[in-house]
Amino acid sequence: MARLYIDANLGREVVRLLNRAGHETTYAIDLGYPDERDRFHLKQASAGAMALVTLNRNDFRFLHRLWSSLFDWEVLPVNHAGIVTASREPDPAVWVAAIDELIRGGIDLPGQLFTWEVETGIWYRDKF
Repeated sequence: MARLYIDANLGREVVRLLNRAGHETTYAIDLGYPDERDRFHLKQASAGAMALVTLNRNDFRFLHRLWSSLFDWEVLPVNHAGIVTASREPDPAVWVAAIDELIRGGIDLPGQLFTWEVETGIWYRDKF
């Protein structure tokens, strides 16, 4: 099981399915943050030691690389808690099953960005 922060660009169905799979979720919309910027969500997730789940792959890939660089250069004291995304909008049930499999496989999420390639069903770790 994992602690997950669900970005506002995802629907409540993803939250419900992740909870059903036994994960602890925090939904940005329930916190009153539906319109905050991506950097805000990554900071919120990491402050709570939660991996961020989003469909906004391009923006979060940039933020992941920036944050990781600043951590490597010892500008930031801690790395982010992890980012999980997909290549395009997937079927919620299929994607949640893939997320659950990734997490239960013992993957170390902190400081990593994982993208699920919808067409192949394969996870890719960003190699920056």
